[in-house]
Amino acid sequence: MTIGIILTLLMHSLASTYISSTTKSPFSINLMAIVDADYKFLVVDIGQMGSASDGGVLDNSNFGSAWNRDRVNMPPPVPLPGTETNTPYVLVADEAFPLKPNLMRPYPGREATNDMRKQLYHYRLSRARRVVENAFGILANRWHFLFNPVDADPEKLTVTVNAAYVLHNLLCTVSDTNYMPPGYGDTIHKREVFAGFWHTELHSLDDLSPCRARNYTQLAADNRDKITDWCSAEGVRDWQDGLITRIR
Repeated sequence: MTIGIILTLLMHSLASTYISSTTKSPFSINLMAIVDADYKFLVVDIGQMGSASDGGVLDNSNFGSAWNRDRVNMPPPVPLPGTETNTPYVLVADEAFPLKPNLMRPYPGREATNDMRKQLYHYRLSRARRVVENAFGILANRWHFLFNPVDADPEKLTVTVNAAYVLHNLLCTVSDTNYMPPGYGDTIHKREVFAGFWHTELHSLDDLSPCRARNYTQLAADNRDKITDWCSAEGVRDWQDGLITRIR
């Protein structure tokens, strides 16, 4: 078992814009989703206002509420490979989301600047997050209306966006090479990342605003530290050698 399997569920969000039918003014709504390692969308939340924080979008969604209360049908905690201490399955997110016992994000600010262990954790985390960023990038570049104002009410836009997610999953399932030809998504060989050519097309994803909340629990911090230690010990990979040298 590898860290890529332990950290299978990945999370990201973006915003789509609709034109109010009454005021003709633009408003944005959040599109939040959890993606698997095959670029497929497993959980989607559409319709919360674009002004809401990404962490707030998660907490206010039906899935987020169930996730925070451990009501999601996830496998029980298991030891990381080579260890004997149980570690929960977690979501992987970026700085836009708060740290939780079952949601991993980077260390804040410059905390990892002079800490090789934490920098390796960031590197491994970013490799996992790249999957979800690719899924959103492919979706948005294939369905351009996600980045353009839509003259429709929120209810109709929600249905339209849901249809895009479903069709995306279907085309990924049947491996449609017209939809996602070889090289369209990013590929990784050891520590080298080769950007997929969706990056060169019409749209790219903007960085999300960091979440500055520091009110995480000790359990959340312990779980992150446990994964951080594992990345530099039992979970170390030979392709990290060059990275370790550069950090030192």
